[in-house]
Amino acid sequence: MIGVTKDFNFLSLHNKVAPLIMTVNNQLYFTISVKMRSPENVSETISYINEVWQNLTPGAVFSYKFVDEQFEDVYKSEQQAQTLFLIFSALAIFVAILGLFSFASFSVQQKEKEIGIRKVLGATTRDILQQFYTGYFKFLFLSSILAFPIVYFWMKNWLQNFSYQTSFGFDVFSIPLLIAVFAILISVSYQVIKSAFANPADSIRSE
Repeated sequence: MIGVTKDFNFLSLHNKVAPLIMTVNNQLYFTISVKMRSPENVSETISYINEVWQNLTPGAVFSYKFVDEQFEDVYKSEQQAQTLFLIFSALAIFVAILGLFSFASFSVQQKEKEIGIRKVLGATTRDILQQFYTGYFKFLFLSSILAFPIVYFWMKNWLQNFSYQTSFGFDVFSIPLLIAVFAILISVSYQVIKSAFANPADSIRSE
């Protein structure tokens, strides 16, 4: 039978669809493709195929591989890079949150007397939190302006390695930004609230 099929990717998406000739040779029945109707009873199906294979080609070694496993091999480098990226990203976020928590603790301790005086003069905990948030979110805004263009151009450059490219949405930037916002809110709020609810006389007395 002779025919023409639609174009399809038989290589990774790093490559464009290339010409492919599929032939049938009666003398080379050592590789066949089998489509299973159902994923159930896979082991029984493979055992049956092995039995038929040995009857048709006595002495020939029977080995098999699933199509999804072959595609995994094609993108193994991307999967390894993804795993490493996730690990180092998690470590970086953890270290950043620890540093933020420590810096917030240090900055609040440095301003304990100021917080105490503000409380005596009638400032609320919300007013004190707002003062600290303004400084931290200002640095977050400046760092985002510097980091987002770098990430954007790095991802665009990485996608150039693929002949068929996808697009990335705003979530690539919004999710890290939300993580940073929550980290600031939790770290700063804990330290400021703990200091604000302390007795102002204790911090002012040591002046």
